[in-house]
Amino acid sequence: MVTEIMEIRKRNQLKKLNALVKEIIEVRQYLKYFEGLNLPDYQAMISQVPLGVEPGC
Repeated sequence: MVTEIMEIRKRNQLKKLNALVKEIIEVRQYLKYFEGLNLPDYQAMISQVPLGVEPGC
């Protein structure tokens, strides 16, 4: 009984770990894709916005 519970927990942890690894791989693929694009530095633009300016959404 205890062994079964431990096996179930182990299996669930492995499933979660596997899902995380898949997400990491997917993120790395997106980073490789966007690395080749010459995108503007949005963080620099955001930091230069004057105080009191509200987003246009």
